[in-house]
Amino acid sequence: MNTTTRPHFTPKAKIRLAAITALLTWVGLALELYGFIHRAEMQQLGVLHGVATFFNYFTNLSNLLAAITISMWVKHASSPHADDVEYPDYLDITSVVAYVWLAGIVYNLMLRGFMHANWPATIILHDLVPLLFLIFWWSCIPRLRFTLKRVLSWLLFPIVYFIYTLIRGAMGGRYPYPFLDVSKFGYAAIVENALGIMVALLVLSMVLVVLNSYKSNNNQIK
Repeated sequence: MNTTTRPHFTPKAKIRLAAITALLTWVGLALELYGFIHRAEMQQLGVLHGVATFFNYFTNLSNLLAAITISMWVKHASSPHADDVEYPDYLDITSVVAYVWLAGIVYNLMLRGFMHANWPATIILHDLVPLLFLIFWWSCIPRLRFTLKRVLSWLLFPIVYFIYTLIRGAMGGRYPYPFLDVSKFGYAAIVENALGIMVALLVLSMVLVVLNSYKSNNNQIK
């Protein structure tokens, strides 16, 4: 299947763009993981505590999804049989774009300056990856057909994350983000914050759906 959407982007250029984005995302994640492990060791909590804490943050999880997704795309696109084998699911790549943009927007609007930051990793994961991943999505992913049910299904990941965060926080007394801290604001306010973020994710998703409609009609897939 030919997946070109913009004629002036050659297949090799698309693969290079995706590979650079994938590499940068993995580097950002590695730097962030190192920072969590280093802080845990400084506090004499151990490496495993640092690793576990790393996975408590939506930014890290969403960027991990992005790194895996784009790496899979590069592997598929680089295959000599890429034209004969369809990529597993282009629609879900759009959801990952929405997740990394949500993480970047929330951090820059609500958290910058209030949380300990590993600055190289922060710039990569909150600023560069969302921009590059959007360019990759626009340039490399063909025009798609979305359904409302499919777009709404993208809320499942943050909903599961929110529930997990509340359970883990209730057990350990620690919450990854200030706006999810039940001990400070209570459950009612936290649920209200979470609903606001869900609405923001839906708005981002709909913006991507609209942008998708401006892509070339060539090679449109269902």
